[in-house]
Amino acid sequence: MDAIAVEHDVPVQIKRCPECGRASVGRLKRSPTKFRCDRGGHKFDDPVVSDETRTVYTAHIANHWQAIDGALSTERLMTARSNNDRQSSIRPLDIELLDQLLDRAAVLLPTLAPGKPTGGQTKVSKPIAGGHRMVKSRVRNGQDKFRDAVLQRDGLVCAITGRCHPSALEAAHLRKFAEHGKHLPEEGLPLRADIHKLFDAGLIAIDPTTMEVVVSPQLDAYPAYSGLRGTQVKVTDISTAALIDHFEAAVSSWGLTTAVEQ
Repeated sequence: MDAIAVEHDVPVQIKRCPECGRASVGRLKRSPTKFRCDRGGHKFDDPVVSDETRTVYTAHIANHWQAIDGALSTERLMTARSNNDRQSSIRPLDIELLDQLLDRAAVLLPTLAPGKPTGGQTKVSKPIAGGHRMVKSRVRNGQDKFRDAVLQRDGLVCAITGRCHPSALEAAHLRKFAEHGKHLPEEGLPLRADIHKLFDAGLIAIDPTTMEVVVSPQLDAYPAYSGLRGTQVKVTDISTAALIDHFEAAVSSWGLTTAVEQ
């Protein structure tokens, strides 16, 4: 957050439960009764409305914003609350506990780099024909939840290259999803998008015995990828059997043979 504006004594109308006086009142959509007290469970048609004042905090978020996707769940974030307030939209957190959660999820705190204006004219190229066309395709159900489960386990880290911006981080299947159609977190691996493509293509794999990265000879001309050869991989709760299957399939496609004890 770049800043938090504070306004005191802001007039508000609060709906309270007529039975217990609590402000946790929710509207019911599929019930003959209009309202329900979320804390006490009482149902009623007319809440008690009172004119009160509150301190209002408004967060201003700009360039410092950084998405962390599913690497930190709401439930886990709530463990860093400094009190049990359930009503406020903005809730105080224990900074030390928050730092621990962010570090565990491998989140890098963003820094604001000053922008530099650009000048000059850009050469206009000939436009390429665009537009849209209708196609039929199959959509993977549950892919987002699968990614969330993998990121909550390992954080914002590519298993091969290390810390990674969430926009480039994907959840790879050790066994081809197209063949079995199942999302098994223990067979999932967080990988950077380009590494994921090479991993699926069998050009990069992980030796299940040494847990080191192995790279196809086809990538020797690309230092950014061939340089990953021998990198130690640290992953937890991964299916050894699935890792072995991927490794053996990849290496055999390179014309090499290997045998791994299961």
